Amino acid sequence: MDLLEFVCYNYGQNINMTDMAEGRNCMYRFQSLKEVSYAEITDCFNLAFSDYALPTQLTKDQMKALFIGSGVDKELSFGAFLDDQMVGFILNSCSIYHHQKAVFDVGTGVVPSHRGNKVFTKLFSYAKQELLKHGIEKYYLEVLQGNDKAILAYKKQGFEIIREFSVLKCSS
Repeated sequence: MDLLEFVCYNYGQNINMTDMAEGRNCMYRFQSLKEVSYAEITDCFNLAFSDYALPTQLTKDQMKALFIGSGVDKELSFGAFLDDQMVGFILNSCSIYHHQKAVFDVGTGVVPSHRGNKVFTKLFSYAKQELLKHGIEKYYLEVLQGNDKAILAYKKQGFEIIREFSVLKCSS
């Protein structure tokens, strides 16, 4: 499988977004993951990636290791919640890249039962608003080339493909 790297060049544009979004008879709440437990993030992550091209199931300890190894910043990562249940997430790390304060999307997902409600679009808009408050200048992410829905969703948010990668698999 191959990867596409995206960057959002128009990242600094102003947006208007409220903290609540309406879905199918639902009210979603968006917030930082700063106070959200690894267990809750792990449960949402596993459900969101249960039907992915590369299905992934992590334990709470593996999720903690992912956060540490990838430098995920819980304050700059965000979740979508319906009532008290997390139904979507954006996991971000932050660094200086090409002399700019940049965010790197480590993982984004929405649980299958909430797809089609514009959860990602509204969560990303909320995240963008919050990241701008922290001086973020660029936003980078990678997507599997066959993930057409994700590619379209990111392009709708102003992302452009800047590089293509080949993913190699080693056999023992």
